[in-house]
Amino acid sequence: MKSPCCCRLKCFEAFTEEERSNLFKKNWALGDRNKQWEYMIKYTKKQPKKRQTTEVTLHNRQFTFLYFLPFEDNQAKNVCQTMFLNTLAVGERIVKTAWEKYDGSTSVDVDKRGRYDHKKTKITEDVTKSINDHVKAFAPVESHKKTIT
Repeated sequence: MKSPCCCRLKCFEAFTEEERSNLFKKNWALGDRNKQWEYMIKYTKKQPKKRQTTEVTLHNRQFTFLYFLPFEDNQAKNVCQTMFLNTLAVGERIVKTAWEKYDGSTSVDVDKRGRYDHKKTKITEDVTKSINDHVKAFAPVESHKKTIT
């Protein structure tokens, strides 16, 4: 957990170090990345940006994120981005990824890292057993290298 902010919203006055520590532990106790994404969705709000300075120049940013931290009695207190990210010890990218995976109605898409089902060649158990039998058919030979003891 990083240090709190010093912003005009005075977020640092609303939460004590103990409360921030409890929020940090609660977030990381979830353990599952999908649950953490759902936590991010629950305590952030995505809305279109309010104004555009010029109509001619196009800018990439289309949305603004509002950040909240759970307060007493399951209420959420509006905090700045720095306070939110520093309290939970996460980066800005996890919030953006959570919103990219959110379908808008029920839940966040499943984390698909490490799940690769469409391999071109799958080695069957018969082939694996055949290879193991072939290797075991060779007689062990003593190493020709001398070890110094």
